[in-house]
Amino acid sequence: MRLTPTTSDIEVSRLEEQKLGRITQVIGPILDAVFSPGKMPYIYNALIVQGRDIVGQKINVTCEVQQLLGNNRVRVVAMSATDGLKRGMSVIDTGAPICVPVGGATLGRIFNMLGEPIDNLGLEVSSKFYLDSVVNSSNFSIFFQLYTSNSLLMSFIF
Repeated sequence: MRLTPTTSDIEVSRLEEQKLGRITQVIGPILDAVFSPGKMPYIYNALIVQGRDIVGQKINVTCEVQQLLGNNRVRVVAMSATDGLKRGMSVIDTGAPICVPVGGATLGRIFNMLGEPIDNLGLEVSSKFYLDSVVNSSNFSIFFQLYTSNSLLMSFIF
């Protein structure tokens, strides 16, 4: 399978072994990427685009899969600026959704939406638990405890 007319057979075989893809379109924060058959990422998986732009600055953009377009293509939303991204750049499927640390180690800390600390208190967060952004069927049990009837909520605020 050829992903682009300039892709060599060696690159294609390497792409088929790993869960790597290529950017085919960039429109603002929206990217389209193509993957090898059978290596498609699931919806809500985190994808990482790494490389260098024209002036040599490092690019590291985390994206989240939002739609499967067919023909081995996916549409993703970037979680940071897409400046410097271009068609043909490599996309790595992490195989998991974006996760953020939770628990006692995170109390009093400030994190961005990727789970990276932004409060200048150090980059290490030793948390044993991570929460992903995907709501799965095991999380639905808490919604069965909700009531839909009208009731008085006692807040004790006077």
